Amino acid sequence: FALLRVGLVDSLARALTTTIAIFLKDRAEQVHVRSGLTAAHAGALLTRNLDLFIGVDEMVEIAGLERIELMREPYILLLPPGVAAPKTPIELQTLFRRYPLSRYSARSKTGIEIERHLRRLNIDAPEGLSFDTPFGVTEMVARGSAIALSTPLCFGEAGYSSTEVVPAPLPGPSLIRTLTLVARRQELARLPRELATVCRTGLEHNVLPELITAMPWLKGQLST
Repeated sequence: FALLRVGLVDSLARALTTTIAIFLKDRAEQVHVRSGLTAAHAGALLTRNLDLFIGVDEMVEIAGLERIELMREPYILLLPPGVAAPKTPIELQTLFRRYPLSRYSARSKTGIEIERHLRRLNIDAPEGLSFDTPFGVTEMVARGSAIALSTPLCFGEAGYSSTEVVPAPLPGPSLIRTLTLVARRQELARLPRELATVCRTGLEHNVLPELITAMPWLKGQLST
């Protein structure tokens, strides 16, 4: 290939950027890896400004695309140190009387899914600040200024330890996030599937063990 352009959702930037670049450097003369919001990558794929992307939107309504699931992960809570983890949605609502929600931007698929989940549980989360990146969301929790709904990969991307920001299970019904590789069908031959395999291996060997060490209760809940 003369040029390969890959979009990567922000929450996988630390986890997979180098893995993707090393895999593709011998398969293309030029490789561009762009991190950012899935919505922007989906639009760029449709306008042929990207060749494939890895994100949280399978674009099921669009024909002619190849979709390869990489990983599933549960949503979790992020709490300031010293704050007791709520065990039920009612306790979570009570906690929101003390802390605002550090939100993912409504431009992001993750942000949209979190808001829908809270509405399903009839939980009213006070407005705080919203961010495009996992670091921004997690930073507010680390400062003791908010709590957040996030995911293990987003927590890892933000770069905080489990003593600086305390991860906890999300009370009530589970909410799952799926990471998918999406490419235009039959344009890149076997490359999308080969890249998906490399990414899964990188996650299994380099990322998931660290997440499970920080959050032992996640064992069995993270799958590639």
